[in-house]
Amino acid sequence: MIDYEKFKENGELKWWVQYFKKFEHLLLNALEYGNGTHSLEDVAMALDKDEMQLWAGRNTVLVTEVLTHPQKKIIHVFLAAGNLEEVFEILPYVEKHGKNEGCSEMSMAGRVGWEKVIKKFYNAKANTLLSTKI
Repeated sequence: MIDYEKFKENGELKWWVQYFKKFEHLLLNALEYGNGTHSLEDVAMALDKDEMQLWAGRNTVLVTEVLTHPQKKIIHVFLAAGNLEEVFEILPYVEKHGKNEGCSEMSMAGRVGWEKVIKKFYNAKANTLLSTKI
């Protein structure tokens, strides 16, 4: 159980907390596919430190991170859960944020089954770490 009270600023919960709480069950489900790299609290702590970004739709949530490598920056969709159509509605905003942060690519970790769907919208490389130029 996460103690959300520690994510306050000036006595108020930070803006992202309400969405994180709303989509907690979806985030937990998505983390099950993450090979144990992060807990729900790890993600909340990264959001709190502005190391990750939360994108919320009506029934969908995405968590991204900007990865800085020696040769390029990539915006990486670390978690995506909810309605697939809504994921694709949110991705252009993620791309724009990535460009504003100096990223030249967007990548997305996902189940193998997502590959067919992603390829309809993006020129993605064929593996479970989907990557496309932005």
